[in-house]
Amino acid sequence: MVGTGKRCGSCEGGGDCPRKIVRSGGIQFEKPEETGCDGDCATKEQMEIRELMTELSDYRRFCAYQTQRLTRSVYFITEILQATARKEAKEARAKHALDCQRLGNPLLDKNVSDCPALCDLKEKHVRLTATMMSLEERNKRLLAFCNNSRDEGNESSFDDSERDSAENLEKTRLQMAKCEREAEALCQAMRKVEQERYLHYRESRRISFEDRSKFRNNPVFCDRFLLLSLLGKGGYSEVFQAFDLKELKYVAFKIQELEAVEEAHKEDQQRRIKRECNIHKILDHRHIVKQFDNFWVNEDLCCTVMEYCTGRDLDFYIKQNGRIPESEARMLVMQMASALKYLNEIKPSVIHYDLKPANVLLNGDGILDNVKIADFGVSKIVDEQNYDPIRGMDLTSQGAGTYWYLPPETFVSEDPKISSKVDVWSLGVIFYQCLYGKKPFAQDQDQTTIMKEKTILKAGAVEFPEDPVISAAAKGFLKACLQPNPENRLDVFQMANHPYLQQTLNTTILQNLESNDCVV
Repeated sequence: MVGTGKRCGSCEGGGDCPRKIVRSGGIQFEKPEETGCDGDCATKEQMEIRELMTELSDYRRFCAYQTQRLTRSVYFITEILQATARKEAKEARAKHALDCQRLGNPLLDKNVSDCPALCDLKEKHVRLTATMMSLEERNKRLLAFCNNSRDEGNESSFDDSERDSAENLEKTRLQMAKCEREAEALCQAMRKVEQERYLHYRESRRISFEDRSKFRNNPVFCDRFLLLSLLGKGGYSEVFQAFDLKELKYVAFKIQELEAVEEAHKEDQQRRIKRECNIHKILDHRHIVKQFDNFWVNEDLCCTVMEYCTGRDLDFYIKQNGRIPESEARMLVMQMASALKYLNEIKPSVIHYDLKPANVLLNGDGILDNVKIADFGVSKIVDEQNYDPIRGMDLTSQGAGTYWYLPPETFVSEDPKISSKVDVWSLGVIFYQCLYGKKPFAQDQDQTTIMKEKTILKAGAVEFPEDPVISAAAKGFLKACLQPNPENRLDVFQMANHPYLQQTLNTTILQNLESNDCVV
């Protein structure tokens, strides 16, 4: 553009200098003409502007370069993770095929107890049992012969036959001791095979579900979440291990697909999913799985991004390890009680309603690590306006949940009411199962039988086996949690503050609890 004719009154000597307006990088500045004043003030401003514009241009080029590098890095990370996931999936299927030869295919074989590995051990056990019976008979004969010989003759003198009998008797006893050790080793081997069969069964189901999933080929959602492998499936949902390409961390990615749901029920399912996500997203506690994000890809596909736990669930841990020592089980219950207390402190408070070992995740190799409660699919928000402190609130979804872990009041046919004491009962059942390796009620029944025979509804006082021996304080705590009448049962705050669960136990209080076997 041509100069405007404006004069600069700041130049040395008070002279005026005509300027020209120059554009650079979208910024306007004025440049002194060749003639007239040298325009020192304008020149300094222009130099500063040019320097800033140069820095800005360099910064933009740097940002573009870094963006390009980041894009390439994300691409290569995606490629590496996808290749690793495909390799691990291939190895998992190869191992599964070998295990099927030894442990059978639980999805095809109806009688999985006849798997080759177990059959071999059973045959060895039969042969060993026969050998032990034979040795016992021989030991009885030799013992009788030696006793008869000594009764008839001089005990200080032994003939050759008596000496041989004494030697054979000692040999027989040594052989019997060896057989007993072998029998114990066989029993341990059979228990190990049973554990391997359970692992094999779970892996068979996982692989079967993963092979049928439409998301099995490691897709990337929203250019951010790379799906790696299926963790589990239930109903309309699938949970994958995924990698967040933005935050660079592993997450659990839950996909709930409603495409197969009938139109008449689809709206109810959408409302249920939204309610679950709305409850979960406000929860922030160290012993509750964190929800990071939730979004709908379309009206039939909802995705939830959650914290990834590196360990298995408590149900798996119990089946693999059997009974849990009381000190470890108590630590587990303390962590769960802390989470339940938090759910009742927030407003509005929340009833989990489906607390069970499968919904307690282990964030490590053992239960002493940071356990976390998951799955708020059937949880209830407490309506403070319509909540009766004594009776609770109406149960609007009777039939949901897992029956072995629900209290009697959830099975009442007329006007069922629930409160946070539902979760206290569930925690008590889990604690009992950890200690004794079985459920306190309806252990050998399925859910249909429980409902038909009203097993839980008729539940009486909890009974304790003689083995293993647990403290009287633990029994008192269990009795307080497993009271069939909710009016006599601890509420969440009483349970969380129970002396048995206090992190620093007062020795005098604990001794009193143990001596009196009381219910607090």
